Amino acid sequence: MLVARGFIRPVDISDACNIKTCTLHHEASEFIARIAIDVNFVDTDLPQSFAQHLSIHNRIPLQACHPPMEVANDIVASLPYLAKSSQWKLLKVMDLEGCRGLKKKHLKIICKIILLRYFSLRNTDVTELPKQIEMLTCLETLDIRQTTVRAFATKSIMLPMLKHMLAGESQTCPPPSNNNPERFQESFVGVRLPNGVQRMEKLEMLSHVDVSHSVDDMISIGQLLRLRKLGVILDRKNRDGLLDLLFQQIEKLHGCLLSLSIQVNHPVTSDGVIIHDDADEVHALGSPPKLLRSLNIRGIRNGLLGWIAELDKLVKLTLSETYLGEDALGIIGNLGVLACLRLLHKSYNGSKLH
Repeated sequence: MLVARGFIRPVDISDACNIKTCTLHHEASEFIARIAIDVNFVDTDLPQSFAQHLSIHNRIPLQACHPPMEVANDIVASLPYLAKSSQWKLLKVMDLEGCRGLKKKHLKIICKIILLRYFSLRNTDVTELPKQIEMLTCLETLDIRQTTVRAFATKSIMLPMLKHMLAGESQTCPPPSNNNPERFQESFVGVRLPNGVQRMEKLEMLSHVDVSHSVDDMISIGQLLRLRKLGVILDRKNRDGLLDLLFQQIEKLHGCLLSLSIQVNHPVTSDGVIIHDDADEVHALGSPPKLLRSLNIRGIRNGLLGWIAELDKLVKLTLSETYLGEDALGIIGNLGVLACLRLLHKSYNGSKLH
C-alpha cells in the first residue's frame, strides 16, 4: 500500500522478487519531519543523524540529556549521556548497525531499556553480549548478523517475546586457482544455539545458528511451531548423526516453515582442499515442509533430490557444494512454481546444462 501510494520505494529486492528493504522518498521524509516538529513528537535538539538509531513512541522526547559538542554526532560516544534521560527506558527501537567502538559498558546501558522491542548490532565490532541481555523481556528482534558474536554469555537464554533472532556471517577465502579448482571458498559461522530455545515459543525467525554441539539443542528446534524461517550451521567434524536428526526436526515444522537454509562447513587440508566423505549423505529425510518457498543448501552431496522433488511450492532454490549430476536438473525442472535457481560453487558436477 505505501509503495503503491509513493510514500516509500523499494531499494532491496530478492531474487524471488520479494521486497526486502524500503526507504522513504525524500519529500515524504521532509513532510513527516515537519509534522513531527509541529506536534512536538520529537526532540529537535538531538542531531538529525540519530534518527536512524533511536525510535521513541508516545511523544516522549529525550530531555536534558544532550551530549557535549565534541561527541554530539557520535551515537556510541553519546549513549552514556542519552541514558541519563528519565525517558531512556521508554525507547522501543535501537538500531546501531555499522557502528564502531561499542563496548560491553554500552551494551549494559542498553540492556536497561526494558521496553526495547528491536535491537540491531548488525555489522558492528561487538564480540560478545552481556548476560544482562535477558533483562530485555519485551525484545522481539535481535540482529547480530555480520558480527563475531559466537555464543551468549550464559548457556541458556530466555527472551519471552523474541520473534526474530538473526545471526551469522559468511567468511570467504581466496577464489580457486587454475591449479587447484577445489580450493575452499566459503564457510558460514553463527552464534551457538542457546540451551532451552524451545521456551521462546514466539520465535518465527531463527537464522543462522550453530547446531553442531548438542543433540538436545537440535531437538528443541522441532518444538518451535511458529518458525517461518530457519537457518542452521553444521560443523562437519562435529556433526556425526546430526544431519539426519536435523531433518527429523524439520519434518515437525511442516505446517509453518517457509524458508530453510542449511550450511555444512567441511574441514580442509593445509592447501585449502575440501575434505568430503560418505557421511555427507542424508539417510533419514522424512517428509519435507509442504509450505517451503525458499531453500538454500551448502555442503550436502547426496540424498536430497527426492526430498526437493516434493517441494511443489518452492520459489527459490540456492545450491553450493552439492555436486549434483545431470539427472538432477530434470528433477529441479519439474518444480512448477520455481522462479529462481542459483547454482553456486561446485553445486553441479555435469558437463553441460540442459
